[in-house]
Amino acid sequence: MIFDIKNLNVTFSNNNKDIYAVRGVDFYVKEGEILGIAGESGSGKSVTTLSFINLLPKNAIISGDILYREKSVLKMTKEELQNIRGNKVGFIFQEPSRSFDPIYNIEKTFAETILAHNRDVSKDEIRNKTVELLKEVRISNPEERIKNFPHQFSGGMLQRIMIALSLVSDPEILIADEPTTALDVTIQAQIVSLLVELKKKRGLSIVFISHNLGLLSNISDRLIIMYGGLIMEEGEAKNLLKNRKHPYTEGLLESLPKFGDHYTESRLRSISGTVPNPQNPEPGCPFAPRCRYVKDKCKETIPVLKGDEHKYRCIL
Repeated sequence: MIFDIKNLNVTFSNNNKDIYAVRGVDFYVKEGEILGIAGESGSGKSVTTLSFINLLPKNAIISGDILYREKSVLKMTKEELQNIRGNKVGFIFQEPSRSFDPIYNIEKTFAETILAHNRDVSKDEIRNKTVELLKEVRISNPEERIKNFPHQFSGGMLQRIMIALSLVSDPEILIADEPTTALDVTIQAQIVSLLVELKKKRGLSIVFISHNLGLLSNISDRLIIMYGGLIMEEGEAKNLLKNRKHPYTEGLLESLPKFGDHYTESRLRSISGTVPNPQNPEPGCPFAPRCRYVKDKCKETIPVLKGDEHKYRCIL
């Protein structure tokens, strides 16, 4: 097991107001698996994974525990944290164009990253490493393209380069935070295919964050469904989608288009309402105000997910 998250709570203190972004989350990340984390924007997905290596801003208050290889991240020194950031854990962010300095060409960008991990490398070694990594992520003519600047690449190619940067120090786990959100469907599929290929080739673990449950269902070994800073449901991907227990999971699935359906015959069902206000979380199930199966008790107590005899098995 690489990460073991125990009763994680993340609260942001801002102008005497507390924002409860994550509330009592428990899960783990195994070696060699793809863990998908799904949910709408504001569900707590990114905050949860940024806390893995304590990359949250100074106003974040973290409680519970985050174990990396059975050692508490929250008790690590700055040097210990620096050793796993980048070295052991690589991050891939959405909208890669914002992650590159426009005045640096690709070779200089890689040089900075490589030197941050190892000062004892020559210019030729940096160049060779850069070309090798660009080839691995399917950038054509890398020997020539390392002289190009970010604006000379498409969004899909920049995301490939971002993936290559995350591999500089041979990490054991990649955290991909909605890496395909800003890309069209065709390029999205190529990026996902590349990540799956790298996972197999390098023996990586991947935590893939997305609001697109359909995409995650095709590549994940396990799925976590987050909403309102809580985990609504989790389990093996195939089993969870086939035997979903929470109405929120059902709502996410119903919002996906099905292959072969025509919009005039089969309309997508949207989830009415908005995500809960993290400043004033209500007691009970956070999805209750938007749930079509809501009961009075749901507003007081979070339902237990069990019982095959129930249609959606979200019971009190």
